[in-house]
Amino acid sequence: MITATRRRLRQEDGMSLIEVLAAVLIVGVAMAALASSSLSALASSRVAQDQVNAAQLINERVEHLLTRPVTEIVPATVDGVSTPTYPPAARSGVQYSTTVEVRWVDHPCNGAGVAPAAGQADVRADYLRMDVATTWTVKGTSRSLDTVMLRTLTPAERKALFTAGLGGVGLTSRSETC
Repeated sequence: MITATRRRLRQEDGMSLIEVLAAVLIVGVAMAALASSSLSALASSRVAQDQVNAAQLINERVEHLLTRPVTEIVPATVDGVSTPTYPPAARSGVQYSTTVEVRWVDHPCNGAGVAPAAGQADVRADYLRMDVATTWTVKGTSRSLDTVMLRTLTPAERKALFTAGLGGVGLTSRSETC
């Protein structure tokens, strides 16, 4: 009879309570790690989406500047700065604020910053520099994205500036190379 009982116990397959607890612990640790990495990926995705929204907003502002007549966006003087204003924009529940600065830039190869003689056109400013920056705040963390765009003037735009009386800024084209 003892032999029959021993045979029966050896044939029964099963897990002990300790084996079950160990398996539950291993599965629990794996699930916690998976949840942590999922939350981290979700947060990174949100930051990336905010950056994409900011980049799209900057592109919209730059496109707007490019479609405006040059006489509306240029600074009135060579040393001046024009700051077109834009209202804050909301995207995906986040408020974005955009600042724009437009200024003349002198190319260093053609007489860097030399004031014109009486009666001559002011050629110190060769192209426009447009700094566009967007800032936003999420959960108390402020972030920003900015870009710089350089724009040369077409002959028609140079003529429009002269006609508008904007000081003859950049009316002479230069073909010098450094």
